[in-house]
Amino acid sequence: MSRTNFNSKNESFEHRLDAVKRSRLGWQSWLALFSMAALLFETITGLVITLGPFHPFVQWSVLAHTAVGSLALLPTAWYCSSHWWDYRRWTLSHVVLLGYVALLGLTVCSASGVVYVAMADERAGEAGARFPHLRLSGGTREAGQTLVQET
Repeated sequence: MSRTNFNSKNESFEHRLDAVKRSRLGWQSWLALFSMAALLFETITGLVITLGPFHPFVQWSVLAHTAVGSLALLPTAWYCSSHWWDYRRWTLSHVVLLGYVALLGLTVCSASGVVYVAMADERAGEAGARFPHLRLSGGTREAGQTLVQET
């Protein structure tokens, strides 16, 4: 934080600095640490999935990437929105602009992840219709028979 980010229309620099220091969103908060750890894990596994050869480790990475991404989506979105709320009145500078670009990139990645999970869920439902013996729910199983859909 520098004095170059001061915006006289909003409030004094010292008051804003104190507000940021008091903020529950500092680097020491559990939500910030959780978000950073989840995003670091997502970055590493995403690069492994994208650049790695087709291997069982990469397949397990896809599952871990999906699980951690699904669990971390809402807490990270909460952290980003709270962080934006605290810093929304800062004068536009290269640091603030970089934050907005990073938030846009994170939003695009998160949205594509949600779309992929929805597509995978839809395709799993189609696979269950084509292969009823693989279906995990939606029917009853009797000894020696495949699942029969209830109508």
